[in-house]
Amino acid sequence: MISIEQTAKQAGYDLIFSNIVDLSQQHLHDTIHKLGRWQVDGILLFTPVVGNQYKEFVDVAGNTPIVQIDASLGANIPSVLIDQYHGSQDLTQHLIDLGHRNICEISGPLNWFGAAARHDGWRETMLAHGLDVSGSVKGDWTAASGYQAALSLLANRSFTALVVGNDQMALGAIRALHAQGIQVPEDVSITGFDDIPDCAYYEPPLTTVRQEFDMLGQLGVTYLIERIEHPDTSIEQRIIPTTFIQRLSTAPR
Repeated sequence: MISIEQTAKQAGYDLIFSNIVDLSQQHLHDTIHKLGRWQVDGILLFTPVVGNQYKEFVDVAGNTPIVQIDASLGANIPSVLIDQYHGSQDLTQHLIDLGHRNICEISGPLNWFGAAARHDGWRETMLAHGLDVSGSVKGDWTAASGYQAALSLLANRSFTALVVGNDQMALGAIRALHAQGIQVPEDVSITGFDDIPDCAYYEPPLTTVRQEFDMLGQLGVTYLIERIEHPDTSIEQRIIPTTFIQRLSTAPR
């Protein structure tokens, strides 16, 4: 949000922020309709969950340009997103290159675009190598859910590596493994996702991928202003790559 506000101000625009606590279609429509009454020049939508239809937003917004932050990869709408699918592929391939074959996953809630993309990246990379993809448990982004998911996996199967949907859940998973006398990475390698500042100081420091959130805000505002000032700007999806960060939570099998 800081990046969005700074980028908008540098371009001569002010930011009106409207927080949506209820992601129902009706609440989203009401919020967009309210912004329209304020005669805003454009709308930058953060809609991280599956089921929000861009066409319906356009119907409510009328001629007000919209750019969506986060969407399904490949969607034919004006949107900006981080390539979480390929980020998850990079992490999974890293573990496979280290010799791991029994690789389980703790995903985020799969009604989120980001969680679904990360899950698909893990699953399709595993399948491409002929590996089993039945070892997946859902969490809710929190460390507590990562802890419980790891215990659930340990109770039902053996694995040498764990792909976790974000760094917070990875923290909980590491704690669960240590509680069972399992060392990371000596016994099980673990990866996270996001590269939050704290994960470099986990024990052990976490292998993960970095999302460029500042760039996401800047690119979203830039694209929206292009659509405001040049209505013939092409409708496209602008994608920001992730950056693989290797630390000490992964090791050869």
